[in-house]
Parts: sequence; structure tokens; C-alpha cells
Amino acid sequence: MPRTFSTLRAVVGRTALAALPTEALAARRQQAHLRLADAGAHYVVDGIGDLLAVLEDIEERLAVGERP
Repeated sequence: MPRTFSTLRAVVGRTALAALPTEALAARRQQAHLRLADAGAHYVVDGIGDLLAVLEDIEERLAVGERP
């Protein structure tokens, strides 16, 4: 599941993560996204705020007959 930011926070630490330059944080987030996608994640979100769009997409796909 796609908990990229939470995963980064657990590995790097909250204080260290907050201190990262924007470019470094973006690079780490991209690496995490790639690792999760390579592991088979259907969706990867940066935070709970992105979850509603994912749930809506899943509902739409199921409504037209797609199945996991």
C-alpha cells in the first residue's frame, strides 16, 4: 500500500525527512514510488489526501467490469 510518505518517514525519521531539501525529498519519493510499483502496487499515493481519487478510480473500473 502505497504509503510512500509514511514509509519514507519510518526509514529516514521525521526530523531528518523535514530537513531534506525539496529536491532530495522528491528524489526519495520517486524511488519509493518505483519500488512499490515494481513490487506490484496498483496505486501509490503520497498521503491520505490522494486516497479518495484512487477509490473513485477503483469504483469506476469495477463498474465497467474490470476485476483485479
